[in-house]
Amino acid sequence: ALAGLPMAPDQIAFDPVFTGVASARLDGAQLTGGEQTDVVLPLASLTKLVTALVVLDTPPDWSRTVTVTADDLAYPQRYVNTGDVTSEISLQADDRVTLGDLWAAMLIASSNQAAAILARETGLTPAAFAAAMNAKAASLGLQRTAFTEPSGLDVGNLGTAREMAAIARSAFAIPLVRETTLRRGATITAGRPDGTTRTLDVVNRNASVLALGVDAAKTGFLIEAQRNLAVRKGDRIAVVLHARSLA
Repeated sequence: ALAGLPMAPDQIAFDPVFTGVASARLDGAQLTGGEQTDVVLPLASLTKLVTALVVLDTPPDWSRTVTVTADDLAYPQRYVNTGDVTSEISLQADDRVTLGDLWAAMLIASSNQAAAILARETGLTPAAFAAAMNAKAASLGLQRTAFTEPSGLDVGNLGTAREMAAIARSAFAIPLVRETTLRRGATITAGRPDGTTRTLDVVNRNASVLALGVDAAKTGFLIEAQRNLAVRKGDRIAVVLHARSLA
């Protein structure tokens, strides 16, 4: 019965009983294919593409070192009821890492902690950063996209396949974004208060996607969002939201 009731068209909220898959394909700026392209769904870690755009507007000093706090490490548990968030890297409290390494962790490993730290280090409050994300979406002409925080862990980060394709087109047009998403991995250095250092592995878990020979790729997963994907190949953008399987 609930599935038969339409969502209000002027309301940015996702349909919790939606069981389909949404997709969109852009050739250049033109929508040339897709299904359920205007269904509003959680974007999960595809959100990080907008976080990257806002961070780049700062602009950041990639060599600047910041200190990781216990609150930073606890950030994912505000939204996900698990102590094992697999996209994180092995950060510890009091690690000193560069903004450039956090950028790599966010776009290669999809680290939620890295996204939150990068947002904080712009100098914006959490509310102001979310507002900047929404302003970025508005600047792209998007009307059914909304953001609440930078990682994508909150189901309040919402959009449609059509509008996510526009975001991906804008983000993947930037070489630093595009090239970072294609890196198979990285090793970063974390300084410690006693003067020692640790090395941390940053692993890209999208090997099967990269094997398709794409020019850029970002994925995401939440239980509410299921599996999300945005890729670029040549002048074509493809987005899939709410896929129930990796296939």
